[in-house]
Amino acid sequence: MSKMPAQKQHFDKLLDLQLQRKRASIRKINAETRKIKAEAKWLKKPATVAIQVHEGKTGDGSWLGVLIERPNQGF
Repeated sequence: MSKMPAQKQHFDKLLDLQLQRKRASIRKINAETRKIKAEAKWLKKPATVAIQVHEGKTGDGSWLGVLIERPNQGF
């Protein structure tokens, strides 16, 4: 059985780290969405949640930027 070249192993490791970061960001988005919807339900407001996800590149890898609009709280 031959080993993968070191360059390929390094690339695979970086790709795996990027995917882990994206999955973690998605979990955070989902948790925040659930929190907002529960808050809206408690306030008896419609649970309209606007989520904008911006994907881009920085010098050290990829990132996800998220803007979440909460429902009007009407206090």
